[in-house]
Amino acid sequence: MSWQDLLAKPDDSVTVPWTGGRVVRGLGRTFKLKGRQPPEHGWHEFNITAGRTVSWKTDTEADWDLADRFPTGLLQALDRADVVIYLGCNTDHSACGSPELFRQLCGRELLGHVPHRRNTLLIYGRGTRTGPLTGEEFAGLTGALLSFEEAVEKAAENTTHWV
Repeated sequence: MSWQDLLAKPDDSVTVPWTGGRVVRGLGRTFKLKGRQPPEHGWHEFNITAGRTVSWKTDTEADWDLADRFPTGLLQALDRADVVIYLGCNTDHSACGSPELFRQLCGRELLGHVPHRRNTLLIYGRGTRTGPLTGEEFAGLTGALLSFEEAVEKAAENTTHWV
């Protein structure tokens, strides 16, 4: 194998969330975006044009296989933390964590919860969890494609706790 075998092929692409600007980050790599930007934030497919440059190809659905590559070192670090602050969104076609992450977080005491469609704030302490799941946690645990309202509704229907 030579170093040339490691280069991206002309038809290679990457599917990642785009949050604006001329930089695309995903799967441990950073690319410069050349040409037209996507029309809106969200998950998009980009053609790898050369080395570390990409061009926008199309919008797409979330790459749920990313959850399989979730770093286990983060989970070990969270075990040692007294307080964990989560700010993210697992509804409306977004994914800010994996079911593995939420299984770990939902066993902790919920100290604060500020629900919002764009980003939900969850603050966890060291204690043991009591009480129902939030909509954000339900969506994160199940990996289901739910709207914000559906996640809140389904979490309220769920009377069991996922520890």
